[in-house]
Amino acid sequence: MNDAILVSYREEDLSESVRQVIHEAGYALHWTDDPTAGHVALRGPESLVIIEAGLQRDHFGPCDHLIESSRSHHVPCLVFSAGGAGPESGPGSGEISHGFIHTAGNLEEWREKLSLYRQISYQAQELKSMQQRLLARSEAEEEDLRSAALIQQSLLPKKIPDVGGFHFAWQFAPFEKVGGDLFNVLQVDEETVMAFLLDVSGHGISSAMVTVSVNQSLSLHTGQLVKSIISEPPYYRLLSPAEVMLELTNEYPFDRFDKFFTIVYLLINIRTGEVRYSCAGHPPPLLQRRDGQVEWLATGGGLIGLDGTGPYEEGRITLQVGDRLFLYSDGLPDYCDFNSNHFGTERLMEALTRDGKSLQQSCGSVLDELRTFGDNRSLQDDVSLLGMEFVGQ
Repeated sequence: MNDAILVSYREEDLSESVRQVIHEAGYALHWTDDPTAGHVALRGPESLVIIEAGLQRDHFGPCDHLIESSRSHHVPCLVFSAGGAGPESGPGSGEISHGFIHTAGNLEEWREKLSLYRQISYQAQELKSMQQRLLARSEAEEEDLRSAALIQQSLLPKKIPDVGGFHFAWQFAPFEKVGGDLFNVLQVDEETVMAFLLDVSGHGISSAMVTVSVNQSLSLHTGQLVKSIISEPPYYRLLSPAEVMLELTNEYPFDRFDKFFTIVYLLINIRTGEVRYSCAGHPPPLLQRRDGQVEWLATGGGLIGLDGTGPYEEGRITLQVGDRLFLYSDGLPDYCDFNSNHFGTERLMEALTRDGKSLQQSCGSVLDELRTFGDNRSLQDDVSLLGMEFVGQ
């Protein structure tokens, strides 16, 4: 049973029949003539405080404090008059939850008020239980998000070594929630490097898991989308970028994962500088020639995961010594300042093509300019940038 505290001069101020009604309502009644002792009942809506109006009038300060404390602890509080007439209104009386017992001997009035309090108590306990469950669930989800973020970031390259005639640099700034960006550079044979940058729709664990899955599909060890086995030397064939896009479309239909993603995929000849590429709905890479000319590489097709986006086209370029190529996610041009102005591709191009900077300096300066442009406003998405420069043999 729950506690009910009777604060009055005499325990007999409540008739035996009223005490029986209180007992039937699920309360164990305790008596005290000290208002300060009533605080022991302040355990929440399941408790009850009953104050006799005469004692409230004579000990206004302590009783008023008890009433206010009851209210702050969401403990129901009743005031009745042992003399039979309704209690006088006074300071603090208007703050009492649900009013007074107007006729102390009216058992039906007691039943109605106590029934109301029991309903409120039950609903309050249900609400408290629900809040505890939601808090536990929220904490579990936060832990899952932290774990997913760590998994996602563990897939990013710790360091991209210079390979053949190429130098590489990159920048990654994560969104405050788990995003879907991922990029990598892998040498697939003696002459070829594979590079990709992808962006899965949405945020959260589901997007991170699709990112992990696509990374495995493009892995040299666990995936079969990079090389296919043949019966003649060298006993493998590298799938073209257009073929990889088509395989990804078949492997990641929207109705299976409820996600779509964009990706740019490249095969780079590290001796000759030839680059074969295909963009599946992804922001086109920026090609910066040594003489300052720029070009956007948009050849490809639609998003991965949506029906009817293939077939995919494939582009070819040949980098000359000093040429640079930049892959990036839409978190860069789509970033907004506090006035909803986009950073945009023009600012991105200007930041990347300024003369006199090394490849690493160019990539790093973009994030600095992004923060300056947005007055350090928080990111609205993952920001990924992968740069490469052909320096020759």
